[in-house]
Amino acid sequence: MLTVALLSCVELFSKPEIEMIPVSVSEGNQMILKCNTIVIRNNTELQFAFYKNIQKIQEFNSSHQYVVSSAHLEDSGNYYCEVRTLTRNVKKKSEELNVDIQGNTELFIILIPLALGMLLLLVAILVTLFICSKRRSSVKPQEPTTEGFNTFGDCDVEPEITYSILAMFPMSQDAPVTTKENHENNVVYAATNPKSRRQPAADPDCIYQNI
Repeated sequence: MLTVALLSCVELFSKPEIEMIPVSVSEGNQMILKCNTIVIRNNTELQFAFYKNIQKIQEFNSSHQYVVSSAHLEDSGNYYCEVRTLTRNVKKKSEELNVDIQGNTELFIILIPLALGMLLLLVAILVTLFICSKRRSSVKPQEPTTEGFNTFGDCDVEPEITYSILAMFPMSQDAPVTTKENHENNVVYAATNPKSRRQPAADPDCIYQNI
């Protein structure tokens, strides 16, 4: 009788433990949950089930694994598993395992250098446009020149026509008064110009001469 009592107390399998492979999972990668137990009595067939946040995500079957081919952020949560015999006489539950799926950093690794390159290109374009605008504003428009004879080419002042007395004719004392008055106002003027721009005059100002 004592031997039978001892045999009935022998456990069929150990308490299951749940583990995740790999230990840290990033978004888009595969996640595998395993429910590990040790069969103590030979020829004991077991079934496994998995739970996430108390909700059953895999029914009891012979597979001790739960596989997520492409993990997402919403797959994060608290997982545990249960093990039972085919007769359903014995059932054991594992401790909970907290799973935190990491965000995909590969996309940020690609986008950050690309964004920096675009920013540097934009800054270079703006600097180039600024320099070009400065150069254009610093260049003064050239005044149009007239080829050929230039009357006031050697003058520093604006060209102004200046007249000098060319000739005055004396009148006889016997001429009528009206003729004298007209003769006094009959003065001939003309503008003069240096002969050559390459031959500077003695006086730096414009020189006029009486003819």
